[in-house]
Amino acid sequence: MKEPYTPKKLMKKSMGWLHLWLGLISGIVVLISMLGATVFVWEEELTAWYYGDIMYTDEVGTAILPTSTLYASVHEAYPDKEFTFVQISRDPHKNYAFRSFKSAKEKGWTWASGIEHYITVFVNPYTGEVVGQIDKKKDWITLSRFLHQYLLLKRGVGDLIVGIAALIMIILSLTGLYLWFP
Repeated sequence: MKEPYTPKKLMKKSMGWLHLWLGLISGIVVLISMLGATVFVWEEELTAWYYGDIMYTDEVGTAILPTSTLYASVHEAYPDKEFTFVQISRDPHKNYAFRSFKSAKEKGWTWASGIEHYITVFVNPYTGEVVGQIDKKKDWITLSRFLHQYLLLKRGVGDLIVGIAALIMIILSLTGLYLWFP
């Protein structure tokens, strides 16, 4: 005959069930988020490696052009975009980076649907030549960041899911301790 459940056995069985299912659900979310983080943690190094041909110049001039002249070059190449950020490096081999971002009027459920455009344009600081661009909306390194932060969902939804999964991990730690101790 089967032994009846005592309150202690019932509690242990309930904690085991809760621990299992919360672990499976939140574990999938955290795994996906952390896969994005494993790439994004190397963002600076990966970007320099993958986009080195447009980020750096071999020829270093004697005088750097004024930022207003470089901005004019960028604006001429991209007249329909507004550039609101410039990244200037002390490295004489590094090109200047101008960034343009514009939110979409109608946003969907994904991170990218909330963006009309998000580009970084690189300009040689000695010649004013526009040497290339990175479309951050399609860049795999940037996507890894938003996979980590939002699961590629829109802000407010994706970060809520990741946050809840992280909180569930705290509950898992507590129920795991309860199950582990005799």
